[in-house]
Amino acid sequence: MNLNLEKPITNRNVRSWPLAFPLLMALLMQVFFTPAFAGGGEAGFRKVEKAGSAICPILGGTIGGVSAVICEGEDPGLFNANTPATESGIPVNNITYQWQSSPEGTNWADIAGAASQDYDVPALSSTTFFRRVVSLVDGATTCSAVSNIVSVTVNPRPTAVLTVDDAVICAGQSATIKIDFSGGSTFNFELDGSPRANISSPFSYLLFPVSTQSYPLTNLTNNFGCTGLPGGISGSSLVTVNPIPTVNEPLDLELCNGAATAVVTFTGAVAGTTFSWTNSAPGIGLAASGTGDIPSFTAVNTGTTPIVATITVTPTANGCPGAA
Repeated sequence: MNLNLEKPITNRNVRSWPLAFPLLMALLMQVFFTPAFAGGGEAGFRKVEKAGSAICPILGGTIGGVSAVICEGEDPGLFNANTPATESGIPVNNITYQWQSSPEGTNWADIAGAASQDYDVPALSSTTFFRRVVSLVDGATTCSAVSNIVSVTVNPRPTAVLTVDDAVICAGQSATIKIDFSGGSTFNFELDGSPRANISSPFSYLLFPVSTQSYPLTNLTNNFGCTGLPGGISGSSLVTVNPIPTVNEPLDLELCNGAATAVVTFTGAVAGTTFSWTNSAPGIGLAASGTGDIPSFTAVNTGTTPIVATITVTPTANGCPGAA
């Protein structure tokens, strides 16, 4: 028998890499996010925090069931098409839920009192994003995961402000209603009994009313399909139409030189009518013009032929002149 005795290896720099490498990888994998399922967005990941040698992977589940698009002030409904948090496909019972909201989908805040699997969203006034955070504490291990994100788009309701140019007119004149809309790009509505569609702001409408009346704006909707609320329509569409006054023509007078006349009184159909008059022949003893009734005067004619004076009377009421 031959013996081959050699010096044993004493190099301390030699490492057993085949054993060290898997151990190192195993330790690293415990602090990374582990994919839960493909294409799941935020719901496809779970955060695992290592405590000692235990890990506790859970899935955040999914949320849904609410209306994705609503009008301002509407209730999108209940998040009830939700799946619970699971661990290896099995529902987890000892977990807590916390619903969160965000105005832009980035900065999140807890919703007070929203700590169950489902969540009933109240009426919203602006677009809001929602998600659900689930947490599990099992001894020294804490697990948390988030669901998918659901956005509820809130479209504005249309509003309108009405004004009237020349809100007080005389019979036979025109008026213009102007409407300034907001809360959309085009608008549908009814005005003066006529439907209007795809109208941009501002809008003007020429009127020829025969009597005092308002022109209510009704059935207001916008390009989002949202309906205007009664409080969202303001201003006035009242047009006051004043009647044209008239004068009751008095009897003609025939006087002799030196005779005194009685007072000539003017009347008309419209209350509050005032009268102005002109005299074509001031030489008869009456002024060339005046207002109100014609006072008593002494007739003058020193000639040999009759003098005919024409008195022209113009009635006026509420700023509206009548025919002379």
